[in-house]
Amino acid sequence: MAGARGVNLFINARTDVYLLGEAGGFGAAVRVEETIRRAALYEAAGASGLFVPGMAAEDGGRGQGDPPAAEPDRAR
Repeated sequence: MAGARGVNLFINARTDVYLLGEAGGFGAAVRVEETIRRAALYEAAGASGLFVPGMAAEDGGRGQGDPPAAEPDRAR
C-alpha cells in the first residue's frame, strides 16, 4: 500500500528463533530451516528485510542480522 501511494517504506521483520532456541522448541537442527520458512512468509507479506538476532556464522548464517545464506538478496 505504501508503494502504491509513493511512500518509500522499509519494513524490517524480526524472528527470534535463535534467541528462543531450545526453550522455544527450536533445536539446533531446525533453526536454519525455520528461519528460512519464516523469512519466506515475511517476504510474501511485504517485508523488506529480516533481522535474526542471535544467529552467528557457525549457525549457518552470514552473521547476526543477515538474511539466511540460502536466500539471495533481493533489491526492491
